[in-house]
Amino acid sequence: MLDSRFVREHIDILREKLTQRGDDIDLSPFIELDQGRRELIQRVEALRSQRNQVSDQISTIKKDGGEPRELIAKMRKVSQEIKDLEIVLKQKEEERSTHRSWPSGG
Repeated sequence: MLDSRFVREHIDILREKLTQRGDDIDLSPFIELDQGRRELIQRVEALRSQRNQVSDQISTIKKDGGEPRELIAKMRKVSQEIKDLEIVLKQKEEERSTHRSWPSGG
C-alpha cells in the first residue's frame, strides 16, 4: 500500500502510471476520503488545544478560589464532541484504507 502523503503529493504521476498499467481506477474517492479525514484531524486537534487552554484557565480559577462551573460544563461538551469526531475519524480511516480506489504499491 502506498503512503497517503505520497499519493496526495504525486496524484498526477499515479494516475499516469495506473493508465500505463491498464488499470482503470478513479482516484477521486480516495482524494475525497483523505481530504475529509484530514479536515477531521484538524478539527479534533483544534478542539484538544481549546480544551487544554481552558483546563489551564479552570486550574487558575480554582487556585484563586473561584468556581469555574460554566467552563467545566463547556469543556464537557467539547470533550464529547472530540469523542464523537474520533469515532467518525476512525470510520473514515477504515473506509479509506479498504476503499477500492486506494492505490496499492507494486
